[in-house]
Formats: sequence, C-alpha cells, structure tokens
Amino acid sequence: MRRSAAAAGAVAWLATGALASAHGPPPPKTGPIPRNDLIPARDRESYFSRVTRVEPTVPGLRVRMLGHQDLLELRWTGRQPLVVLGTLGEPMFRLGPAGVEVNRHSPTAWRSAERYARVRVPAFARPRTAPRWERLAEPGPWRWNEHRAQWMTRARPAVVGEGGARRTIRRWSVPVRVGERRVRIAGLLEWIPSADALRDERSEASSPLLSLAIVLGAMGLGAAAGVRLRDRPRP
Repeated sequence: MRRSAAAAGAVAWLATGALASAHGPPPPKTGPIPRNDLIPARDRESYFSRVTRVEPTVPGLRVRMLGHQDLLELRWTGRQPLVVLGTLGEPMFRLGPAGVEVNRHSPTAWRSAERYARVRVPAFARPRTAPRWERLAEPGPWRWNEHRAQWMTRARPAVVGEGGARRTIRRWSVPVRVGERRVRIAGLLEWIPSADALRDERSEASSPLLSLAIVLGAMGLGAAAGVRLRDRPRP
C-alpha cells in the first residue's frame, strides 16, 4: 500500500478551468507508461535515496525523503519566500507564509507530475520565460517526485552488477533560494539489497504516504499535470 500510494505520486495542479484555460492549449496528457520502463518489483525496495545535508543550514527548513525513493518532502516556516529550482535552473515551486505556488512555465514542475516523467510539457513552459505563479495550497509540507533523487529506468545501474552488495549509485542535489541566499539540498542514492533492515529507521518517514490526499484532475482528462500532495486531517 505504501508503494502504491507513492506510485500514484502526482496530483493535478491544473485542477480548475481557470488554470487550464490560462494559456489556451489543453493541459498536457500523460500517456501509458511502457511496462519495460517500470522498475521491476524485485528491485524497488533496493533503491534507497536519502537527504544527507543542507548547505548552508537554514533555520525553518526541514527536508526528508519519504519511503525508499518515493517523494521529497520540504517544510518551510521562514518569513522569506523559498524557491525550489528545477533541473534547468528555473523557479519551480515557491513556499512562503501565504502558501505554496507553482511556476507554470517550469518544465521540471510539469514533469514532476509523474514518477517516470511521462508528461507532455506544453510549449509555453519555457525555463527562461518569466515565472507565472499559481497558488496551490495553504502553508504546510510540500511533496513531489524529485527525479534528481530517484532511479528512473528498469535497467539497473552498472555499478550495481548482480545486486548482491551495497553500492553508491550517485550523489544528488536540489538547489533552493531563500531571498538572495543560495542553498543546496544534498542527498545520496544507493542500492541496498537488504533494505528491509532499514525499515525501522525509515518507518517515521514512510508512514505519511498512507495519508496523502490525492486530488485528481477535475476536468475529465484523467491526466496528472502537476503536484499537489498534502496530509489529510487526522480523524
């Protein structure tokens, strides 16, 4: 159940007619993911991604990876806006006292809608275009498919070999900006064949996946066009 909740992953932020019609073209559609592009079930629990440090340390910023390599969660309680930068250096998400916003011109934000980035990015989403911010949610933790921290293909990394030993696959980083200050979230993606031994360590980080509120697009398109994952209120 934990894995299926994470695999559902992305939630539409183009969930209203106002957002969908802002640029004229219809929202992008996600095609079916080819089966041979999915990570085999026998390998899924062996990929292990974690946050190792935040440089420099920023009061009010908390980051963690949920599950083995499922979703990156960011909490920000500072007064200045915090901007997450995409793979092309473009502003992606903005968090602040007023809530969470997404830049509709960020190709990375669109691709983060789906675990394997199988999203058709609209032509107007260009990294060098001035950001167009759309408010998504009230202040709170924000979670998304951070592909820089995930293994994305069916084939194992060459360094893993037969898969019988622990291996470092790569180090990853996600840049953020707090005001004019540049901050780097650094992490490590590993292959750990005995990942079950880490369940006790990660149980606190994994359990929130069971309570993710997944809001599908309300336009009858059945397409995930962005990310909007929030905690459900506890009964």
